[in-house]
Amino acid sequence: MKKQNKTNKYTVTAEEMLNMNIDKIPCLVEPIFQQTGVVALAGSSDTGKSTLMRQLCIAISVDEKEFLGFKINSKHNKAVYVSSEDGKYQIAPLLKKQNKGLSLPENRFKGLEYIFDTSNLLEKIKGHLEESPVDLIVIDAFADLFGKDINQANQVRNYLEDFSQLAEKHECLFIFIHHTGKSSEYKAPNKNNLLGSQGFEAKMRTVAILLNDKIDPKIRHLCFVKGNYIPENYKKESIELYFDDHMLFSTTGNRVLIEDLSKDENQRYNQQEVIRLKEEGKSQKEIATKLGISQSSVSRIINRPKEDVR
Repeated sequence: MKKQNKTNKYTVTAEEMLNMNIDKIPCLVEPIFQQTGVVALAGSSDTGKSTLMRQLCIAISVDEKEFLGFKINSKHNKAVYVSSEDGKYQIAPLLKKQNKGLSLPENRFKGLEYIFDTSNLLEKIKGHLEESPVDLIVIDAFADLFGKDINQANQVRNYLEDFSQLAEKHECLFIFIHHTGKSSEYKAPNKNNLLGSQGFEAKMRTVAILLNDKIDPKIRHLCFVKGNYIPENYKKESIELYFDDHMLFSTTGNRVLIEDLSKDENQRYNQQEVIRLKEEGKSQKEIATKLGISQSSVSRIINRPKEDVR
C-alpha cells in the first residue's frame, strides 16, 4: 500500500478552504474593513484621523452594532490603540469629550486598551494577543513607530510583514494611521498621495484617506483609494461625514465623486460657475450636467454662504 504523505503544519489544502463555508471576505466593518490583515487610514494632520479611529475602537469595545452606518462583525469586543503622539493625560480628556456625546457608563470601555510605551512594540503586541484576543489594533502613527527611512520600500514592507503575519495568526485587523504629503492637499484623493515609498501602500489591502471638505469646516470625506476586497463603487465616491462638537463623526448620507474633492483652480472656478448658473435659474441637475460634477457638490456650493465662495 502506498504511504500517504502528511501535510506539513505550514500548509492549508484547497479542500480545507472549500470546506470552510466562506463565500465572501469576512469583514470587521462591512464592507469597508476586512476582519484580518493590515489597512491604512491617511490624511493631513488636521482632519481627525486619530479621532475617527478612536471612535471605531470605542464602537467595537462597547459592542455597537454599526460604525458610520456600516455593520460591525466583532468577535471579542476588544480593541487596542497604540499611541506614539499622545499619552494618557492627553487622551483621557478626549475620551471624556467623546463620551459626553455617547453617554455611556465608564465600565463599558473595558474592552479598549491603550499602549503608550512603544518600545519593543511588536513583542508587546505579540504578548497581548497571546493572552487576550482582540478584533482591532490601531497603530498611530506609522512614521513615528517605524523609526527608519519611510522612502525605503524593502524596509517598509519587511516592517509591515511582521504585523501582517500577526494579524493572520491571531485573526485580527491592524489599521495604520499615516500622513499624506503637503503637496497633495489641493489634489483629489489618491493612494499616491501618501508619504514615503510605494511599499507602504502596496502592503495594505485597503487604503482610506480622510480629508477636510473644501466648503464646510464641519464636514470630512472618507475616501477609499485602494480596496482589494471592497466594492468598486466605494472607490469612486467619498463617504461624507459630519464632525460634531463632541468629536464624533456621523454620516450625512451624501456621497461625493472623488474627482470633485480637489481644491485646484478649476474647482474654484466651478464654484463660481455654480452660483452664476443658479442665479440664471438653472436646476441643480442641469448645473451638475453642464459642469460635469456631482449634484451633491452643486447642492453644497449653493447652500454655502456667498461670501465663502471665492
